[in-house]
Amino acid sequence: MGSIGEPDTERIIKTDLWQYAQRRSTQGPYADNLDIDVLIVGAGFSGAYLLYEMRKNGYSTVLYDAGKSFGGTWRWNCYPGARVDSPVPIYELSIPEVYKDWTWSTNYPDWHELQQYFDHVDKTLDLSKDSAFDTVVTSAEFDEKEAKWIVKTQDGRIAKAKFFIVAAGFAASDTFQMYLDLMTSRGLCAIRRFGLLKVSTTLANALQSSAQAPVECNAFKRWVPLRSSSQSTKELRILLCPWVVGT
Repeated sequence: MGSIGEPDTERIIKTDLWQYAQRRSTQGPYADNLDIDVLIVGAGFSGAYLLYEMRKNGYSTVLYDAGKSFGGTWRWNCYPGARVDSPVPIYELSIPEVYKDWTWSTNYPDWHELQQYFDHVDKTLDLSKDSAFDTVVTSAEFDEKEAKWIVKTQDGRIAKAKFFIVAAGFAASDTFQMYLDLMTSRGLCAIRRFGLLKVSTTLANALQSSAQAPVECNAFKRWVPLRSSSQSTKELRILLCPWVVGT
């Protein structure tokens, strides 16, 4: 037990990416001074697929990710109602040895099932053996003399690679502070009344989840009828976002 005034490390909320950096090992993909063909940053769909393809084509490849395992955004997004917004098989890898032994429970799986899927991908393709997790990249510069990328991590490691691929996603942004301001000791659903401006996919998922709790929610959305559609605005609302109608 720590002394008075000493923070409880188990309860510290991490708000910056660098706080996730820790070196699990000094061997394999966690070794210092790596000199490889390909270095990938990001362990989501793109990163996992690229690691699979690069190794299959004979390139020495290592993957870095700040998370704990494969999954990308689906290792981080665990808010109430988080799920995909496109039906499977869009949300799966087109690798026969992966999909032949996997069956989705629904056409719009949630984050729980996505994490299980990535665990299956990792186990089937043995991806972790060439992956370093809890690894935060701080810089990447191309050395023209060596014709290689010099990549540095938060914990002080340096790696050299002929090819450097950033597969960290394109639509992610840090909104942690917004949620931190809303959270109480009982969590997000402790809020009893709130409104949503612009019902994006993320907010729509959260809205569906909150509907299961005694919460008053009003969604404010500007609806624009599809020009090529003969359906009325009301019909489109019912078709596209039936949970918004009547709010």
